[in-house]
Amino acid sequence: GATDWTARNQAQLITDAGLMMKSLLDDLLDHAKIEAGGMTVEVNDFNLRSLIAQTARLWQGPIASKGLRLRIEGAAQVPAHVRGDAMRLRQVLNNLISNAVKFTDSGSITLKLSVWDEEPSGHAVLIEVRDTGPGMTEAQRERAFTGMLSTTKGKGGGLGLAIVAKVTEAHGGRLEVESELGQGTQITLFLLQ
Repeated sequence: GATDWTARNQAQLITDAGLMMKSLLDDLLDHAKIEAGGMTVEVNDFNLRSLIAQTARLWQGPIASKGLRLRIEGAAQVPAHVRGDAMRLRQVLNNLISNAVKFTDSGSITLKLSVWDEEPSGHAVLIEVRDTGPGMTEAQRERAFTGMLSTTKGKGGGLGLAIVAKVTEAHGGRLEVESELGQGTQITLFLLQ
């Protein structure tokens, strides 16, 4: 009956909350490790397209519930298999999308994938996370990399881009932020191959 369904639903919510807490703790432990320079990065071949698809599935609900659209562009243009640390990339993407969702009240969040030839070492896979949020001033952009993100609305920005940038660099990549007030924010992740 209805009570079974409610109990099952609550059990699922508790499980989800538990998993979320676990991932937050993992993130905090990672933060401590990064500060101490002791983070290990595993470099393996993994399927980028399925990682993007899984990540998009995870965010579809929260994005739709804010009345936003989630767009994915260019997935067919990138190689299915890339080299890197899939777990770290997932953490970085979740963090970037989480910030984008938090700061965007209308419009869309776009994940755009592309390949960029970088001489002489080969190429990089680019993952852009674009939002139609309020954007940032130059001062906010600089602060974004030094600690916690906060905007005029006073919302904290998760773990801040500083950690995300460190994780990306540990992984042989880099992060670039383009943002203007009123123009949204675009964060590009370069994964060197």
